[in-house]
Amino acid sequence: MKNKCDVLVAGGGIAGSLVSYLLASKGFDVITVEQKHKDDTMKVCGDAIGKHHFYRIGIPHPSGKELVGVFKGVKVVAPNEKDEIIVGGEGYALNRPIFVKSLQKMAMDAGANLLDRHAVLR
Repeated sequence: MKNKCDVLVAGGGIAGSLVSYLLASKGFDVITVEQKHKDDTMKVCGDAIGKHHFYRIGIPHPSGKELVGVFKGVKVVAPNEKDEIIVGGEGYALNRPIFVKSLQKMAMDAGANLLDRHAVLR
């Protein structure tokens, strides 16, 4: 196992895999460390993302099994379930596990190394 790299990314979820992809595609030697097995991608949130993020970051928009639906706005409800706000803007409802696997594959195809079932200690 390699023990040196330019960038060590802690976490192989949406954010970690995206950062790993972006850095590896720029030529950095990247190792992504994920505590869980690479196929254990469940999390409570992170399954709705505004369309503008894909344009801004420059990654492919979700399609096929990654995409659950398209929305034109969201209603955000406060924990008290009384206060709410409606936010406009198109976005995607994602199949998070499949989307994360796609991002992990993009990162690895760009040259990042994924170490699942590992932990960052210091």
